[in-house]
Amino acid sequence: MIKTIISTQRLQKEAEDRWPNLQNLLACYLHQDWDVFDETPHKAVDRAISETPLETLKLVTTEWRDWRARSSRAVSLQRQVNEGLCVNVGFKTAMEAREFMNIVYDKLIVAIRNEDEGWKP
Repeated sequence: MIKTIISTQRLQKEAEDRWPNLQNLLACYLHQDWDVFDETPHKAVDRAISETPLETLKLVTTEWRDWRARSSRAVSLQRQVNEGLCVNVGFKTAMEAREFMNIVYDKLIVAIRNEDEGWKP
């Protein structure tokens, strides 16, 4: 049985090419020092969203949906989030990573709808 190993660089490059706004939002606020600025990863996401322009949040939401649809089953979800999207939280299970990313999406939707009530994802 041949096991496919996908490198961190490849995961990061794919995210950079396909989901640049999503990767940038998460990487800028959830880098290795996120806990110096925010108490929890969720508070880091809140700050990221509050400091990001509405139109960029809309792009991030579109990219999030594409990321979710294209998430490779060949690579663990936590590696896709931790390494590909540069979220330095260190999820140990796919469920932890999935729950976190679902919360990110929910927070994006709420923030966008607070600014643009007629917007639909």
